[in-house]
Amino acid sequence: MKKLILLCASFLVLMAALCFQASARDLIRDITPFDELPNGERIDYHILQERVDKVYDALGIQTFDLRFTGEFEEIKDKVYEDSNFDVDLFIGNIPDVFAVKRDVQDALGIDYDAAQKHYFALAERIREAGNPKLATITRFIGLLSASPTSMYITVDSDDPSVVRPIQARYEFADGTEYTAEFGSYYDKERHLMYSEKDNGVIGIGYNLDTANSTLITPRNVWMRNFGFCRAYDFAANYLLPTCYDYDTVRLFYEYDGKDCMLQMWKGTYFITSGAEVGIYDKPKTRLVRFYDCASDDEMLEMELIVTADGKDIVNTPLQEHWWINGFALTKKYYTPDEMLLRCTVVCKDEAQRDAIVEQLEQNTDVLSYSVDGLAVTFIW
Repeated sequence: MKKLILLCASFLVLMAALCFQASARDLIRDITPFDELPNGERIDYHILQERVDKVYDALGIQTFDLRFTGEFEEIKDKVYEDSNFDVDLFIGNIPDVFAVKRDVQDALGIDYDAAQKHYFALAERIREAGNPKLATITRFIGLLSASPTSMYITVDSDDPSVVRPIQARYEFADGTEYTAEFGSYYDKERHLMYSEKDNGVIGIGYNLDTANSTLITPRNVWMRNFGFCRAYDFAANYLLPTCYDYDTVRLFYEYDGKDCMLQMWKGTYFITSGAEVGIYDKPKTRLVRFYDCASDDEMLEMELIVTADGKDIVNTPLQEHWWINGFALTKKYYTPDEMLLRCTVVCKDEAQRDAIVEQLEQNTDVLSYSVDGLAVTFIW
């Protein structure tokens, strides 16, 4: 009986999700970044500000003073020109979660400086003990314990260096300041914001190509720890329909004693349009189709180009990767069928190439492909 009840409940949840996907697009799209003008372009985000102001005024919400300054000024202008996305407007609506905390600390006479010094000293002891990650987290907690009144993320415009660190300057109620670095940098020559650990600028999982207003995922991102399965696509497309609108194709093949999957996606991802191609595998003893992201030894040379409206909106050059992608901030809301994905994958040997080609041959109703030595190029 319990199994029957569970099965019925699961079926009802699935049906509700399917219905929600269809209705949510109509009910919610007019108050999300997917708002569109008659010509299909995204609206100017300032139009949304009036709605946000009404909600914040009604609830008495204060906003936190967070800004991007310095070299970011030029980058923000470029992003706005490409997409109508106003970075300052977006971050300017972040609630000030420290406001109440400051009131409580003032009422109780809690010393801001003492709390910060305590965590900073603890962070140094942790660092000396050989745990730099925990030390960084502890230092950050120390900054938050002092309840900053503002935060400025900046790249020094006066620094003549080609590669410069991205910094955060915190200001506190007592007038003191503290500057920290993220281990992330801006390379003005390459027009790239990136992390020295290859895990995305400021650890968010994406680098920013500032010349093309495009987000690109480096190799050592946090998402790599979670593998991939169909449930992720279900959650994105059916449970979060106002954030994602993409199509996907999966190619299953066997190689090197493992069950492998090459999956491709294209469509709209929140405020960006783009595509992805990922390489995954699992041991044959694993009965469920939950795949691990390809290891460093299993990565392939890959190149990705996405075309829409007769122009390349994504052009990620050939590189060794397990998940090549590009997500462009664009003015227009592109549906999957308006985008053309072209990807080249350089296989390790003929066996891998033939296994992938065999699957491509079975999907010629949606894909076309060509082969040049070990390089396989498919168009979707």
